[in-house]
Amino acid sequence: MPSITHTHSINGFPALQTFKSQSLIFSLNSTKIHIDNPDGDLTLLDFVRAQGFTGTKLGCAEGGCGACTVAVGQVMQDGKVRYRAVNACLMPLIGVHGCHVLTTEGIGSTANPHPIQQRFAPTAQCGFCFSGIVMAFWAFVRQRYDEDPTGAGLTEKLIEESFDGNLCRCTGYRPILDAAKSFARDYRQLPNVEILTDGALEREQEQDKEKYERLERQDALAKKPEDDFIPIKEATAIGGGKGTQTNLVDNDKQPGAPVLCAKGADCCRNKHTNGETNGVEKQKPKMIPGIPQFKFKAYSPDAEPLFPPYLKKVARKLRSQDLIFVHQRKDILLEDDDGTSALGNVWLRPGSLSSLLDVMKQYPNAKIRSGNTETGIEVKFKASRFAVSVFVSEHLETLATFRADDQGMTIGSALPLTDLVQACKAEKRKCGSRGKEMILDAVVDNLRHFAGTQIRNVATIAGNITTASPISDLNPVWVATGATLSYLDTTANGTESTAKSVNMRDFFLGYRKTALPVGAVVTELFVPLPQAESGNVRSFTKAYKQSKRKDDDIAIVTCCLHAELEGKTIKDIRLVYGGMAPITIESKDTQSYLMGKEWGQDEVLFNALERLSTVDFALPSGVPGGMAVYRKSLAMGFFAKFWTEVAEELQLELDSNISDIKELASNSIHRGTSKGSQDLEDVELARVAGQPLPHLAALKHVTGEAQYLDDIPKQANELYGALVLSAKPHAKILNIDAENALRMEGVAEFVSLQDLPGSNIWNPPAMDEVFFAEDKVYTVGQIIGVILAETKAQAQAGARAVLVTYEELPYLLTIDEAIAADSFFPPRPKLHRGDISKMEAESDHVLEGTWRMGGQEQFYFETQAALVIPHKEDNETEVWTSTQNPSETQVFVASALGIPQNRVVVRTKRIGGGFGGKETRSINLAAVMAVAARKAKRPVRSMLDRDEDMITSGQRHPFMAKYRVGFTNEGKLVGLDVQIYNNGGWSQDLSQAVLERAMTHADGCYWIPNFRIEGKIAKTNTMSNSAFRGFGGPQGILFNETVMSMIAGKLGKPVEELRELNMYKEGDKTHFGQALQDWNVPTLWQQIKESSDYERRRKEVDAFNVQNRWKKRGLAMMPTKFGISFTALMLNQAYALVNVHQHDGSISLWHGGVEMGQGLHSKMSQICADELGAPLEKIHIMETNTMTTVNTSATAASAASDLNGMAIKNACDQLNARLAPYREKMPNATFQELSHAAYFDRVHLSAVGHYKTPDIGFNWVTKEGKPFFYFTQGTAVSEVEIDTLTGDWTILRADVHMDIGRSINPLIDVGQIEGAFTQGFGLTTMEETLFLQNGQLATRGPGAYKIPSFLDTPQDFRVSFLKMKHAKTAHLRTIQTSKGIGEPPLALGGTVYFAIKDALTSSRKDNGLKGEWNLISPATPERIRCATGDKILQIAEKNCSPKKDEKPFFVSIF
Repeated sequence: MPSITHTHSINGFPALQTFKSQSLIFSLNSTKIHIDNPDGDLTLLDFVRAQGFTGTKLGCAEGGCGACTVAVGQVMQDGKVRYRAVNACLMPLIGVHGCHVLTTEGIGSTANPHPIQQRFAPTAQCGFCFSGIVMAFWAFVRQRYDEDPTGAGLTEKLIEESFDGNLCRCTGYRPILDAAKSFARDYRQLPNVEILTDGALEREQEQDKEKYERLERQDALAKKPEDDFIPIKEATAIGGGKGTQTNLVDNDKQPGAPVLCAKGADCCRNKHTNGETNGVEKQKPKMIPGIPQFKFKAYSPDAEPLFPPYLKKVARKLRSQDLIFVHQRKDILLEDDDGTSALGNVWLRPGSLSSLLDVMKQYPNAKIRSGNTETGIEVKFKASRFAVSVFVSEHLETLATFRADDQGMTIGSALPLTDLVQACKAEKRKCGSRGKEMILDAVVDNLRHFAGTQIRNVATIAGNITTASPISDLNPVWVATGATLSYLDTTANGTESTAKSVNMRDFFLGYRKTALPVGAVVTELFVPLPQAESGNVRSFTKAYKQSKRKDDDIAIVTCCLHAELEGKTIKDIRLVYGGMAPITIESKDTQSYLMGKEWGQDEVLFNALERLSTVDFALPSGVPGGMAVYRKSLAMGFFAKFWTEVAEELQLELDSNISDIKELASNSIHRGTSKGSQDLEDVELARVAGQPLPHLAALKHVTGEAQYLDDIPKQANELYGALVLSAKPHAKILNIDAENALRMEGVAEFVSLQDLPGSNIWNPPAMDEVFFAEDKVYTVGQIIGVILAETKAQAQAGARAVLVTYEELPYLLTIDEAIAADSFFPPRPKLHRGDISKMEAESDHVLEGTWRMGGQEQFYFETQAALVIPHKEDNETEVWTSTQNPSETQVFVASALGIPQNRVVVRTKRIGGGFGGKETRSINLAAVMAVAARKAKRPVRSMLDRDEDMITSGQRHPFMAKYRVGFTNEGKLVGLDVQIYNNGGWSQDLSQAVLERAMTHADGCYWIPNFRIEGKIAKTNTMSNSAFRGFGGPQGILFNETVMSMIAGKLGKPVEELRELNMYKEGDKTHFGQALQDWNVPTLWQQIKESSDYERRRKEVDAFNVQNRWKKRGLAMMPTKFGISFTALMLNQAYALVNVHQHDGSISLWHGGVEMGQGLHSKMSQICADELGAPLEKIHIMETNTMTTVNTSATAASAASDLNGMAIKNACDQLNARLAPYREKMPNATFQELSHAAYFDRVHLSAVGHYKTPDIGFNWVTKEGKPFFYFTQGTAVSEVEIDTLTGDWTILRADVHMDIGRSINPLIDVGQIEGAFTQGFGLTTMEETLFLQNGQLATRGPGAYKIPSFLDTPQDFRVSFLKMKHAKTAHLRTIQTSKGIGEPPLALGGTVYFAIKDALTSSRKDNGLKGEWNLISPATPERIRCATGDKILQIAEKNCSPKKDEKPFFVSIF
């Protein structure tokens, strides 16, 4: 580096004289923070959690999920305070100097929740994401009130769009949106909603407390059985009385809590009928069971936390302060003047532009880091290291400016993108030029779907430009408009910085290469804006973007198209694209052709499209990034859309041969504000079970008080374990060298196979997996070893330093490759009925086809985690783990350690989502960390990063099937012959059970007289695929429904007609021989057909499609049946322990189920309260562990409530028998008094309950027995609208109608239905797992793997239950006559997929494509677009076929 002048030394680093302060000052909640020389690489998340504010979670570490969201307040240039939501996982700690940081703990607690926390609480399930959601919304509301004290900007629409930086995997989003919209100024107050002010809420709470104390003295068991149910006509109107619950806040102390009416404005209390209205409101709406009345605190901006006064006084000084942090690091080298190297890691925060220039002059290779949204990810996931980092943000006020004049707008380089949007909107309101307005719209429109709010709040213009991303949303705008970037060259002219500029058309030189010299400081961007139209000359600018998911996503193709016309003649044109080349690029050949041509001519348009496809963007099939045809079609489609929109502005008539191309000017999908409704059971229950109570930990979820595994305080002498993982899909291990790692700072141990005291074999039933790789690795992400270090960062750095030498071997990724290599796991199950050989003769038609369905990542928000504490005596080992399967974890931890099971206790408080992904795949992490803890003789903690989790833990199995189906002219099924495969990955895990469940569900809901299905498990070199909600059932069901749709296409009949024609009847037997008892599907089918108004809407959809070519609608309706029980017989049992504490009558309840957001503990507490006749608030479940309940089954298969509920009932029956004499003697005694009296008579007040499901068990060899105890049944109708030009879509309406028996908790069950449905349409439409050709998983985080977001939820989401008076339940022998609900609705999300296919069928018909056709699942925007067959797509397909030996960039492993 150049000679340094005016410097001094800090920790050996030559620092500039002005950089003397090493003190970081800010406020965290209510605490002043003053730190000297902190580690600059610490993120705000690291620091916040280390202080005990563990409500802020690590979800992805890339700013894609929002779980880490906090609010950061700072004093702005005008002296006002502004709070904004930021991703703490990316924010460098240095970035909050002088700021006020608020976490969810800082705005409220369970004792005194903030109104946002209070209203959001009943909507939470697992709760892991909720602190981030709360804080994102808190910052949004606070900002709206700061901008306008009346809160006028808080509209329902803006509120709904405010969650674009947050994700949730559990809820389905609808209840969160309902809660949030209660803060809107245009909120339509519901009759069951009351906002209380001036202490009224607290007064009513005291009244309720007195009421419950009175109720406690009533013995619930003294009621007559018929008193448990109150007909709806007897339910009391809102305002109090029998059946209502009011203003209950602390769920751990009181039996109810506030919930939003799920019907919204359509609440059936307002109507004469459920779900429909004649416009007349009732004078006194009645209480509807399942929807209790609630009362909330009013929101007052005056009650919000204050910006700390001490900080406000010195805010200006702190903003302008030069900071420096210097740390010695062994993995970073700093070059000294004499060319030698020193160890270090330096962060600088200039307080002024002049200081920034001095820094870059002295350290020209320093890395400028602003929002850290790009470099933070490089550091985290690519192990990038920067010797000198320079933090630049809007605190440099001279660089965070915006100004506009007649010539254009000038944007400061440090202006956050959020501020740019606001500035452009303000400028648009006062501009008088249509051309200027269009450029402003281009900026605003592209940023509307750029990342999420939290990213836009910190990302700057300079950062967005200089990262030179080839898919940048904004760079095409700057290039198309000919913007000029100004910068200061700090190295060109001695001691002075030289002002220079470059036109953006000349800025991008190559992939991630720009025209900026080393050490340059970008100062501003000037964007010329057209003047008012002069004469016949007009300017037009439009920007377009397409991504995998509409919101919070990176672009596939983005563009800005700019044209200047004189009359109709093109005088200048710039067609600038991102995503079509390694850089933002102009389509120069097409531009040259268009110059001088007339706008609106058909020949001109098509010649331009041909040139775009074959000259400018002649992408090969294997182009990096894949999707060659789709990307080309987007580039052409955007130009065609621009062509029509400009023609519309010019009022030109188009005569294009593309059918109705003029519709492109209005084909974009516009989402309205969502709403939801629920129609639950029509009787009010007087008992606790059946009440719609929120999750018992609801308020803990939103206040940060709920403890997850990594929230457990650090243990004394604790080490962190980081996995050393295979980088090859199949290879021999030649050598493992950990020497360099062991020399690194903080590293304590390397643990591998040689340190294993017990068995290396695990994972039943096949027992074909190892904890530590032995001589070979069989997949990328296989565990080779563990590095133990003092911190997570040190452990991960050490893990990266372990050198593994391989000899690569051939590998398989796809099912087709496995078939070709005959690579399968045993066994190969078969089912058959009838005589398949008769199918040909008895059928009028026989169709053959291949069906494929991709896998799905569980994407639980809490990744796999374990904390192992070795004890000194007898090898006793305590294992805290985020698992659905504590008992099996205990088995294999003991096996790995070589000790008896009774020396290992496994404990799980709660888990942040599981969905099957923690049924087995959590075990290996716990076991290897137990081995590590044994070796180190110290506690060991590990929580995987999102990418580590996704490459190690396995996903839903991809499936493929080859089939022949025979049917009559009427559509009656004659036979179905199927060979079905799933991709098991490198080990068998649960693949056999998943395959068998898929096979037992491949009949759907239909009678198939001749049916043969044979299954095979492909053995490949991917991660070992595993359980996911539905466990093969959805794949089997959706396979069958795909076959039905193919038959309908062949016959030209509505598929719903065929479904009705072939539907099972009561008493029919399935292809595996189980008689269908309590068969409610026909009833459900007819009811939803009527309630959804299907016939009318079918006609409306058809009429819409006749009138529209580029925008289509689709409607689909399907049923489901889902078998409830483990298919492994021994797992259908459960244990429970109920302890009654005599002194206060409180009850400790223990059962084998794990709370993972499904409300299991809440339901079990309700059952226990009912069975014992005890108040709900007396019951407490501490955790699930293997000390109190042993030999338990995994919490899976939708059977946890059935099994554990019956075990609890069994225990309670024992206690009731012992308490019966005291109830007879003391009829008016409270439960506390009864238990106290019994204790003094030495009555045993503890009971162990056990339950095993009767009359089940299926033999796959003899094909005898009954695999399922019963079927949960349901139906759904979905309506979608698609944009055929891009593949975008939206769900206009979804109706889900379920038979769930008598719900134990309707509020929780509705949440399960909505969440499962959402995961179902995610599975079939957007969640795409992709691999690279080298065997690496490409989709390993939210940046590449897309789950549904807030704005993907149906615009109208209606859930209803089959009423008990209409249901057949004669054979249902379950706890409280309830049914399992976690998995069954998931397949119904497939109605969205089939509705998309229905819409595409209309599009294909318009383009001359008729008959049956196959749409691969997931139906991504790419697959939707490429299925239409229109003329633009045909042009895109030219010259895009794979050449000989050319491989696609991505690999789909189905």
